[in-house]
Parts: sequence; structure tokens; C-alpha cells
Amino acid sequence: MTEQDKAREARIRLDAARRHITEAIEAISGPAPDWVRCGACIDMAGDVMPFVKEADER
Repeated sequence: MTEQDKAREARIRLDAARRHITEAIEAISGPAPDWVRCGACIDMAGDVMPFVKEADER
């Protein structure tokens, strides 16, 4: 996988995580916060986050 492919995949994953976090915020923003939905969305955001490796690959 090239660096460009890795960057493309990271952008896709970050976009998905951003959507999940936005949904989590919306779940607790109303007059009756939905903490279960918020927690589920946060878990989903964590699942799609890209992994970053250290640049020291000798």
C-alpha cells in the first residue's frame, strides 16, 4: 500500500469518525439526552479511527 493509498484510507476513516461523533453530540444535545446512543456512536467512531504508525521504520 502506497503512502497515497494510506492517506486516502485515513481520510475516509476520519470522515466516518466525524459523522459518528456528530451523531453522538446530537444524541445528548436535546432536552432528553440519549446517553446509550451517544456511547454507541462514540464506540463506532473509535472503531473506524485510523491507526498511525511511528515514522521510524528501519
